[in-house]
Amino acid sequence: MSYDYPEYFHQVSEREHTFNKLLHVNIFSVTFMTAIVLPRMVEKKKGAIVNIGSASCFGFPLLTVYSATKAYVDILSKNLASEYSDKGIIVQSVYPHHVSTKMSRVRPSLTQPTADSYAVSLLATLGLESKTTGYLFHWFPMGIMMDMVPQWLLLSVMKSMGMGVRERALKKKMAKRE
Repeated sequence: MSYDYPEYFHQVSEREHTFNKLLHVNIFSVTFMTAIVLPRMVEKKKGAIVNIGSASCFGFPLLTVYSATKAYVDILSKNLASEYSDKGIIVQSVYPHHVSTKMSRVRPSLTQPTADSYAVSLLATLGLESKTTGYLFHWFPMGIMMDMVPQWLLLSVMKSMGMGVRERALKKKMAKRE
């Protein structure tokens, strides 16, 4: 889950409720589901955990709490991958860019696959990489850029993108009120 639209931290509507939901859905569920399944995997000496994060794990001003929850998923996955790699367990951190879903509200395209085509692509990477975009056209050029661009520049670009989305969302909200 995410915000309805990018917004300044102090202006997020129903802040307490929204942040609580974000933490429960994006952090607690991943942590506790892993805690449930991992002991059996250790016992069997095999298994795979695929944690879906987001490219926003690199930072996304105006989606601050969402972005932070996705960074948590990435760090949790990296640490678990290191802890359990010698126990036959694969842990993969996935940081997709836009995927055409009801939540994202984006249309399918070459760089914005449907959820089904994304899943097929992602599963082909299982066991090959511990961190992946899961989709060729998310890795090239977007994933490469995010790995190479200085953090200050990346955050500036992401903030600018967020401001554009925010402005359009606020205009749409105002038009509905009229």
